[in-house]
Amino acid sequence: MTARAPTPGGRTAPLALPTSARATGTPAPRPTGAPEEETLLDCAECCGGFDAVLPYNRTYIACACQGPCKEQCAETLCADELQDSDPACDSCLESQTTIAACDPSAQAACDADEACTRFTRCAFGAKCLEKPDE
Repeated sequence: MTARAPTPGGRTAPLALPTSARATGTPAPRPTGAPEEETLLDCAECCGGFDAVLPYNRTYIACACQGPCKEQCAETLCADELQDSDPACDSCLESQTTIAACDPSAQAACDADEACTRFTRCAFGAKCLEKPDE
């Protein structure tokens, strides 16, 4: 099962975390006495919640819907009537082609937002992506 995160307009898509902390930053410190979160979703919530990465997700999804995933997501995530993504759309969103096309602009949007940058540092520092979805 792929963890899902909210996107603009109440849609959900596979959880996307910006990549900048891997290359640029020292992980944000965990709060003193904070328990080790057991799941990816709990870990992400501890780091500030999914709203913090909306700048990244908005930009990534807009790029994907205008380009590489226009067809695969046309009836779901990119539709005028809000729908959750389906397996074909998820596969496209997670493809190397889409990542190569859309991650740079999405990363720039996150880097320009303090909450998104803080979340990213925390999530990578806490190794959220290494935790089970549930």
